[in-house]
Amino acid sequence: MFTIGAAKEGYFSILGGFALGAVCSFVVHRFSSEEQPPQYYGSLCFVGFMVAITWIFLVANEVVGILQAFGMIFGLSDAILGLTIFAMVGKEKERKEKKKKVHWNVEAC
Repeated sequence: MFTIGAAKEGYFSILGGFALGAVCSFVVHRFSSEEQPPQYYGSLCFVGFMVAITWIFLVANEVVGILQAFGMIFGLSDAILGLTIFAMVGKEKERKEKKKKVHWNVEAC
């Protein structure tokens, strides 16, 4: 019963956020022109930056949660999972760099 109430609160939050975003978008569109930025342009930039940071924070927390769940399921420590992810990211980065070098060498010929 508690989870049903939490789900309803989550849906209300999403709906409220959508409504607030729609109202703010309408206000910005209504009171600004294409030739001149709005007076509160700096504030909008700051809010956009904070929203981007929030999204990065939320996605990073979800990735960590998923990795911890895999660790619990397979009986691996967090350190081993972290090292595995770092190794995979490093290997992918190395592969992309090699691909760029090969592409540059082909263009040079």
